[in-house]
Amino acid sequence: MTRTQFFRITTLASCFGLLAACGGSDPASSAAAPAAVGDATAEGEGLPWMLDPTLLSDNALAVTRSDCASELYAAEVRWTLQPSHGSHPQIWLGSANGGEPKLWVAPSQREGAKQTGVWLTTSSVIYLVDGAKDLVIARVKLADVPCGG
Repeated sequence: MTRTQFFRITTLASCFGLLAACGGSDPASSAAAPAAVGDATAEGEGLPWMLDPTLLSDNALAVTRSDCASELYAAEVRWTLQPSHGSHPQIWLGSANGGEPKLWVAPSQREGAKQTGVWLTTSSVIYLVDGAKDLVIARVKLADVPCGG
């Protein structure tokens, strides 16, 4: 080992030690951490992807409820993806009451629509996710969708 290599290694080790002493995080332990999924007080609680409400797209996902006379109803789900939304879109169905979201469709088109079955409720939530980055692009809470629109 040359003096230069030894100096670089000891300097790097000293920097990590200084970070730890000052309350910084250890890069080796934080590099393997999974994507943020929301904590118990956050809006994205229990989700397998990162959800930042400030980054959600307003026009990438739209839902039209077909019937509001019964507890269960169907809806048309429409999506329009921009290049910044990634190349692996996924539409997931979840519930505001918790539980694991389920993959509903992974569209190959950047724009399209699909009709659900008669199994949605006002607690249903539809997520448009960039599957490559595990990031929520858009979200629609069915409780916020008016009847017929």
